[in-house]
Amino acid sequence: MVDEQEVQKKYLALQALGHQMQQIQQQAEALEQQADSLDETLKSLDEIGTVKAGTEILVPIANGIFVKGHIQDTSTLLVNVGAHVNVPRSIPEVRKLISTQAVELRALQSQLAEQLQSMVAHAHKSEEELQKLVE
Repeated sequence: MVDEQEVQKKYLALQALGHQMQQIQQQAEALEQQADSLDETLKSLDEIGTVKAGTEILVPIANGIFVKGHIQDTSTLLVNVGAHVNVPRSIPEVRKLISTQAVELRALQSQLAEQLQSMVAHAHKSEEELQKLVE
């Protein structure tokens, strides 16, 4: 005889686990996008170091909106450290900062992947248990 309460309990637990897995997947995807953005920033840093003073550039104002500007100095960048405070940093210093952030994001992404694998194994086991209860 099938214990309907036990089946319902296992089914709800499996649904909750599926929802958690979906949230972790979304977090991992967001981290991937952030890491990709940091990789693009690193490429931009490499490029800006080769630009000569006086070169005309397009400065982004908002998504798809630019203003023309001229490069005055590429040896020093201004980095926002919070509370509308900007501090001057060299390109190598900014590269190191961005690279560190990218490594940290990839480590978090790896942790989420491990957590997701563990949850998938648990879900598989729960599905098998549920199947046995229903048979």
